[in-house]
This record gives sequence, structure tokens and C-alpha cells, in this order.
Amino acid sequence: QWIMERAFADCRKFHEQGLDLTVAINLSAKDLHDPELPDRIVGVMAKTEVQPEWFIFEITESSIIVDPDRALNVLERINGLGFGLSIDDFGTGYSSLAYLRKLPVNELKIDRSFVRDLAEGQKDDVIVRATVQLAHNLALTVTAEGVEGAETLAALRDCGCDRAQGYHLSRPVPLGAFMEWLGRGTWQVRRHRSDPAEV
Repeated sequence: QWIMERAFADCRKFHEQGLDLTVAINLSAKDLHDPELPDRIVGVMAKTEVQPEWFIFEITESSIIVDPDRALNVLERINGLGFGLSIDDFGTGYSSLAYLRKLPVNELKIDRSFVRDLAEGQKDDVIVRATVQLAHNLALTVTAEGVEGAETLAALRDCGCDRAQGYHLSRPVPLGAFMEWLGRGTWQVRRHRSDPAEV
């Protein structure tokens, strides 16, 4: 609850500064099986005056397995509020494709175990390319986890991957340090239409 309130409040600050940033929040297995979670999200959303499209809730396949029907109901309600959903660590579960067919997700996050040796490993390259193609055919965005070098980032671009996260881009940092990093970097951050400037 505290993390959600903090993330919502921080994201509101980004948008007040004209930065069109999306914040991802991890949901645990306990969260997914709590029928009151969507109502709590609505409460925090009203309190912080944020828009649902500014956020993505991340889930893992293992968090769904205990009670898939209840988890699916909670996820459908969250998605119905306008929030994005992402499958984290995609490819490490036993029923990836089965859940992919049922869940109202917008994004896949390729697990770092397939990304780590992407520049050297032919099999990893095939798996990542196939995952990206599958996701794009389903109109899903793809994020690669665990990007720790420029060669890996280049290989992901070649595979058509949409986004990347990892130490090559930045290690986890406090909010203030993140804003400084954003200002120093060469990254192009979308701004609201009323302010077309880029960072």
C-alpha cells in the first residue's frame, strides 16, 4: 500500500513537470488474490489525482498459479480501470503461452536469463527474436530485463525489442538522483503535447 501511494505521488510529480513517464509497480501473489485490491487502487488514485495510463502493474506467472481464477478476476478489474499489465520474467514459467492467451496484458518482460548472453548465444538470440515476434503479433510491447552492456542493447535493437532495463542504463537510484540522471542523459523523454521540449 505504501509503495503504491509513493509511486502514484511521484508519478504525478513527473507529469506536473511535463514528463510523460510510465511507472511500473510489482504485484505479489498475495496482492493478486486480494479481491479488495482494485478498490484500494481506486482509493489511492483518487487521493493522488493520477491517471491510470501512467502506470503498469507487473505480475509473474508463479503468482497466478495458486488460484488462477481469482487472480484473473482481480487482473481484469484492474485492467478495466485503465491500468496496463505486464508479465514479468516471461519465459521462466511452465505455462507462459496458456496464461498469455487468458490474461489482459499489454507487455511482456523477457527474463534476464535469456538476455544476459544474448550477444554471444545463438539459441538465446532465437528465443528473444521469437518472443518479440510473438508479442508484436499479439499487439504487446516487449521489455528486456538485465541489460548490462552496449553489445546486448544493440542485439536487442536488432531483434526489434521495444524497451530495455538494466545496469547498462542505470542502477537503482533514489528519486532525486534519477531526476539528475535524466537531465544529464541523452535520453529523449516524451513530454505532454502542450510542451514539446525533450530532455
